[in-house]
Amino acid sequence: MPTTTTVSLGDLVEETLDSLYRSAERPTQLVVGSDALDNDSDTQFTLSLGSVNITDRVEGPAGELMLVTAKSADATPVYTVSRAYQNTTKADQATGTVFLKNPPFTRSQVTRWIQRGVSSLMNAELPHWETAEYTRHADFQYIELPADTLQVLRVRYFGLLEGRFSDVGGWEFQEVPTSLVTSGLVLRVSAVITVDDDLIVDVQRPYAWTGSGEAATVPLPVAAQDIPVLFASAYGQSRREISRGELDKIEEWNQDQAIRAGVNLRMIRDMWGEVYRRVDEAKKIHRLPKTRPFNKMPKVW
Repeated sequence: MPTTTTVSLGDLVEETLDSLYRSAERPTQLVVGSDALDNDSDTQFTLSLGSVNITDRVEGPAGELMLVTAKSADATPVYTVSRAYQNTTKADQATGTVFLKNPPFTRSQVTRWIQRGVSSLMNAELPHWETAEYTRHADFQYIELPADTLQVLRVRYFGLLEGRFSDVGGWEFQEVPTSLVTSGLVLRVSAVITVDDDLIVDVQRPYAWTGSGEAATVPLPVAAQDIPVLFASAYGQSRREISRGELDKIEEWNQDQAIRAGVNLRMIRDMWGEVYRRVDEAKKIHRLPKTRPFNKMPKVW
């Protein structure tokens, strides 16, 4: 298995926001007053610092986004909000809680960008693989694999008599109906493999988050811990994923056009260039096992 470091979603979100606000103005901070959102059913609050207007958005520290729908005419206005705006999760907002007013980058957005980077770029460029021991089915010549297996990279066997690890040939990774095998994925092995043999199988599986919310964690390869942050920061500026090929096609003549449209094209190009540069650097130390797939031999008779 590759050497990995476990990182939390909350830490990645904070790093991404810090990167995004280097080139953007930070939102105004508000402080919740004596009337607070102490439970999920509350929809009204006051502010001890700052003010908002109808249609403004406010974001809590846990990422809940709220839309201001009404404002009273009192000396200390009472604000009515629509909770869990844009499919965010409700959270208690006690007195003294700091809100952000109309944040250009919300925590829920950044969370989606980070998860997109892990599920797309990381799985494609720096695949996650695991090593485990498997035994053959008691009656048939196959090994059942986890349902999320993407591909089999290598099959080995430790010989007690020889005292060394040896590559096993004659195997094939197959998809079968779930009515036959629960996971739907099997590793077909040759007839020389018995039920008593323990095979060491290297399989590629997708990166998986453990836990929920910003406390969720994911193992990332060494030298690749900052790639989700770089991806999310670049995605937040360009609002879409830019491929390596598109970076090469960016011409200087449209730089002025991009600036007039409010888009710093050069900065976006540099940010995506850093993403792919870090991916290439991580690949130098994150190497997949050499695949030795099953090749059908031609008949000679």
